[in-house]
Amino acid sequence: MDRVKLRLTTSQLQNLQKGRSFQLSHPQLSGQSKGEHEIEIPLPSHHTKKLMKNMSMGKGFRFPAHSSSSLDMQDEMQGGATYLQRLARRTRNTFRPVARAFRPLVKPALKELKNIALPIVKDTARDMVRDAVTTAVTGGVGGNLLGGAPKPLYTKKTTDRIITHGLSKKMVNQNGLMHGGSFLPLG
Repeated sequence: MDRVKLRLTTSQLQNLQKGRSFQLSHPQLSGQSKGEHEIEIPLPSHHTKKLMKNMSMGKGFRFPAHSSSSLDMQDEMQGGATYLQRLARRTRNTFRPVARAFRPLVKPALKELKNIALPIVKDTARDMVRDAVTTAVTGGVGGNLLGGAPKPLYTKKTTDRIITHGLSKKMVNQNGLMHGGSFLPLG
C-alpha cells in the first residue's frame, strides 16, 4: 500500500468519504489544484503505478471506489449507535437502579413462592402426563384401558358390517339417492 498526498475539492472529498470514485485531472495531480482539502490516501501498488503512468502521459486519474474503503479516516469520520442500540442502553440504565432496589425484596418472596408452587406444579404435571399417556394408548378414540390394552369400541361382526354397508343400516334411500352414488332420483 502506497500513500498519495492530494488536494481535493469539497465534492471530491465527500465522494471519497462516501466510498464513491472520483476523478482528478492532470493539472490537479500536478499540484495546480484549487481544492482546499489536503489529504493523504492509501492506494494499492497497482493503482499507484497506473497513477504515475497517467501523470507521465499527461492524463488524469480516476480513484476507484473500492480503494477508499481502506482509508484510515476513522478519526475524521464519526459513527454512532443505531436507534435500537440507544434504546437498549437507555432501558438498561433506567432499570438497573430499580432492579437494585427491588432485589432484596423479591428474592425471599421468590424462594417462598417456589416452596409453595413446586408441589402444585409437580402434581399438575403428573396428571397431565397420565392423561397424555392414556390418550396416546387409546388413540384418543375413547375406550377404557383393560389390562393395558384398549377395549374395542365395536365387535368384529359390527366392524365387518360397517366396512361393507357403512355406519347407517338404512343407506339405500338416503337423500333420495341410491346407495352407491347414483344421480338418478328414486321413485
